[in-house]
Amino acid sequence: MKVYLSGPMRGIEDFNREEFAKATRWLQARGHKVFNPREMDTPDTEERYKRDPLGVARECFLRETHYICTEAEAVVCLSGWQESRGARAERALAEAIGLKVWYLLKLREGYDLY
Repeated sequence: MKVYLSGPMRGIEDFNREEFAKATRWLQARGHKVFNPREMDTPDTEERYKRDPLGVARECFLRETHYICTEAEAVVCLSGWQESRGARAERALAEAIGLKVWYLLKLREGYDLY
């Protein structure tokens, strides 16, 4: 299944890259094709984001919502998604267009979906 990985980034070290990467590997090992927005960012994007968070965030958000609307079959929310304005918007978009929304529960030995 094609899934979009949604979760908090702002205010987390390296924009939560490690958690996004771990979740991506876990989902891929279960046969899912994962769109990980952290993999789309380049060092240039990250530097621009630090200087102008709203401008780059808007640019990235448009790219990501396009994928949700045209490719994704589900949105998977990482722990902490409720604290992220962007993740809440991605989840709301998925619900509005009828996609599945799953929540990734972080366990001691990996994850579980619910």
